[in-house]
Amino acid sequence: MSESKKATLALCIPAYNAEKHLPRILGSAKKQLIPFDEILVYDDVSQDATEKVAEAFGAKVIRGEKNLGCTWGRKILAEQTQSDWIHFHDADDDMTERFTTLAHAWMRRADAPDVVLFNYEWIDQATGNLLGKTRFDKEKAEKDPVLFTLETQVNPFCGLYRKKSFIEAGGPDTDPEVRQCEDMAMHCKLAQAGLRFSVEEESCIINYAVSGSMSRSESSYQRIIPAIYALYKKAFDCLTDGQKTPERLSAIGLRMWKHTRHAAWMSSWEYVTKCIELAKKCGVPEPVCDSKGFQMLCRLNPFLAVVLREYLARIRRKPDTYWY
Repeated sequence: MSESKKATLALCIPAYNAEKHLPRILGSAKKQLIPFDEILVYDDVSQDATEKVAEAFGAKVIRGEKNLGCTWGRKILAEQTQSDWIHFHDADDDMTERFTTLAHAWMRRADAPDVVLFNYEWIDQATGNLLGKTRFDKEKAEKDPVLFTLETQVNPFCGLYRKKSFIEAGGPDTDPEVRQCEDMAMHCKLAQAGLRFSVEEESCIINYAVSGSMSRSESSYQRIIPAIYALYKKAFDCLTDGQKTPERLSAIGLRMWKHTRHAAWMSSWEYVTKCIELAKKCGVPEPVCDSKGFQMLCRLNPFLAVVLREYLARIRRKPDTYWY
């Protein structure tokens, strides 16, 4: 590709009350070895100086008229950018100076996929300690993106997206029923639309863990229960008969069995029942990854087996603890 036809790259940041965080990510954007062609911030009706801070760093600010959340922010940003490729980033996370260098290497490829996922590090914001590293399975992502997204938690702060394919696929999943797991929903939607995935193995994204985050509150977990069920029920319903491979059905069924534990944890017994029913529809009548004893109880009465497991767990569980 000639220099005059070089593919362009936009950094798109949905933000709400992010004045304290934006200097870090926008400062990192300015330090890239290859500059972003566009930097856009969607101000989701913030009550602080988000707009002024973004503008001070030279970002183009798109201000919403109603607080709609990150999903709609990403959708609007994708529609507004003029660049060929998009990198979404959360306002409170970060990137190394090599992100655009790695991104452009992918963008120049004749066989470039539609979605490139970047490995990332998970760091405690208060202490700076490394909590973990996420390494995506490149082989699985390339072989079967649908199966990959059903089995893997993918966050948009680690993705590079071909704009044309992203828009044609409908962009983020704006279904309110999956809002609490909107990141997973977006990537499931893109995979089911036929977009090709791959993985950049070098880590250049930083995800900060913040204590006291609303996403880790009890009320948040209560909303996650129906959202994850809705996501996997939607995935099951959207797959055609020819797309319902044993591996994909197994992924949905096993996730639903795992989710019975979460639903029981929050006393969401209605969703325990729904998860069991969906797992059975997928041909997974028992949790084959669980203990033999629990599997045997599930053959007799799966709902009571889950209730009994939760009863025993509550005897040992510390107060105010959750599965995340």
